Amino acid sequence: MSFVVSRAKYRAEIMEKIRKVRAKISKAKEIMAALKLCRSKLENNIDNWVLQYNAYTSNELMSQILVEDRFEGTIAEALSVDFPPLMEKMNHTKSAMELLCSAIGYQVTGLEKYIRELEEEIVELQNRLAVL
Repeated sequence: MSFVVSRAKYRAEIMEKIRKVRAKISKAKEIMAALKLCRSKLENNIDNWVLQYNAYTSNELMSQILVEDRFEGTIAEALSVDFPPLMEKMNHTKSAMELLCSAIGYQVTGLEKYIRELEEEIVELQNRLAVL
């Protein structure tokens, strides 16, 4: 009789382990989906930024802050000094966003590997159950 009880207890322990591993998989998939959404939004922002930047730099008049032989007031001179460092900061921010997208990609890859390992653990646990 104790053999049957210990066997049932062992089976229950394995089922509980499977439940916990499935919960981990579910949480990892949830996190992975959130990361993918975040990366997608970042990529869209980068694409929009590139489109705007290209439109700006391809238009000769727009890329010229101070137009010669034309009175624009004093603001054009001030902008011609202030604007280049701001463009440099914007380019740096774009590069940082691209690095962040790449880092998110590495996290997603790591989560995919983790999920596969957990799925293998479930198969192993199910095999143990099948032997009982």
